[in-house]
Amino acid sequence: MSPRPALLLSLLLAATPALADDRPARLSPSRDTEVTYQPLNQGAGSAVTFPRHGWRVAAGQVREDYVPRDQPLGAPVAQAGYAVWDLRARTGFRVSPFDNSIRAEAPRFDTIVPPLHFPPEIRFRRAGTRTIAGLSCTYYKLTANEPWDGEACVTAEGVVLLSGGRPVFDNPSIPARYNGVQAVAVRFRQQDPARFQRPTGLRETP
Repeated sequence: MSPRPALLLSLLLAATPALADDRPARLSPSRDTEVTYQPLNQGAGSAVTFPRHGWRVAAGQVREDYVPRDQPLGAPVAQAGYAVWDLRARTGFRVSPFDNSIRAEAPRFDTIVPPLHFPPEIRFRRAGTRTIAGLSCTYYKLTANEPWDGEACVTAEGVVLLSGGRPVFDNPSIPARYNGVQAVAVRFRQQDPARFQRPTGLRETP
């Protein structure tokens, strides 16, 4: 091997640790779980409802309800609409009680959807530990192919307790809007399969 290729190879090997991806083995709960999230995007401080996600792990399903800010876990969910997604089949639906309608809505896998999806191009770098909603989690700094600065905190069981980020602009005068969620309550309990079934008798909308 000539000196130049050998030098290039040594440089690449030396750079490998810096490029390593610390992506967690799991980015979804390993058992049935309910998590209530607080929106962290700009203007979310006045939000009167928080998203609550229920994972039915054996079926690969997630249900998202919007609940009053101060509603405790386990309390009946007011009928403010909900969505159910099948993450394996990539199908789903959203129900609106206001006009008694239902429409197909597949889970989005083309972008970052905290806390449901992190595209393969998202790179994780371990940056410590935190405690969120009473649970310990590993804190990560996230980067992507496009200029973007993100963060996440994930428990050993794969529960995402924090997920969000903001675009990075060359011009610092351009405001970069942060978008994300942070868990405020977590409950491990078996999910009722009936809550994940598609309801009948509703008006189908596009």
